[in-house]
Amino acid sequence: MNGKVFALFAVSLMALAAVCATPMFTDDSSASIPSPGSASDPLSSISGNAWDLCYYTRGVYVKVGGTVNITESSDWSEDLYATDVTPGFGLFVSNDTLSGTISKAGTITVTWRQVEKEVGEEDTWYTTIYAVATSFTVNFNGNGGTATSGSATANQGSAITLPSASKPYCTFAGWYTAASGGTRVGGAGDSYTVSGNTTLYAQYNVVNVSFTTSHDTEYVVQGSSFSYTVGTSPSDAAISVNGASWLTVSGKTIAGTASQAISPGTYHVTITANYGTQSANQTFDIVVVEKLIFESVPTGGIIAIPV
Repeated sequence: MNGKVFALFAVSLMALAAVCATPMFTDDSSASIPSPGSASDPLSSISGNAWDLCYYTRGVYVKVGGTVNITESSDWSEDLYATDVTPGFGLFVSNDTLSGTISKAGTITVTWRQVEKEVGEEDTWYTTIYAVATSFTVNFNGNGGTATSGSATANQGSAITLPSASKPYCTFAGWYTAASGGTRVGGAGDSYTVSGNTTLYAQYNVVNVSFTTSHDTEYVVQGSSFSYTVGTSPSDAAISVNGASWLTVSGKTIAGTASQAISPGTYHVTITANYGTQSANQTFDIVVVEKLIFESVPTGGIIAIPV
């Protein structure tokens, strides 16, 4: 090696040492603290130029979901730039820049090309990025009801199965990002990808009540009985009756006897079905008529005499 080439090589080494002495990484606490991170305390992001990253020959640790932006390093003597990266982790090389958001845990290898301008030599370097999955907790808020699970813990990017929830007089509508409104993320049994600590809220649809049977006007003779079995949806709705004091309710059956003490006339009956805060009414008439006794007489034929 002649003197001129040796001198140029020595200058290049000095420049490299100067650059590598001041790596530029950021973490959660302070952008001024250079650090490669660790498996237990990975960095939230890394940014800088190629020499900044190559400075850490044993690799750096970055959280899943962390951002990466490493640009080409260039001066009068050398160029260092990314040429390739392990696929499938959300990082890409474009225009000599390594960038993206880490999408999953694992080991990422970055390939670098070093060009020594003065001597016309090229070298290939490799850097390792350890993508570390951070554990997060998803809380399930029953939102006035009861969730079958209170919480779930999983690594970032992992999937969990959403539980179910129940609330009286309601059907479960799914899990949402807010107690009211918000975005629906899934229902019971659906898969949910964990991206951070969060709370999901159960939301519900109120069940409306209705009748599945109807009744027309009915005539009842004094001394006779009346019975009507009511059908409702949902089937466990509670039934009450008004308009005829001689009628009673047992389960879903309305019944009563129009005794001789019951005054003849038209009774406007209202049946109410109740389910939680919801209710529905059904109306019809019962006409109570006097009991008639028919007698035969020699001259007048048949006459009706009220009892």
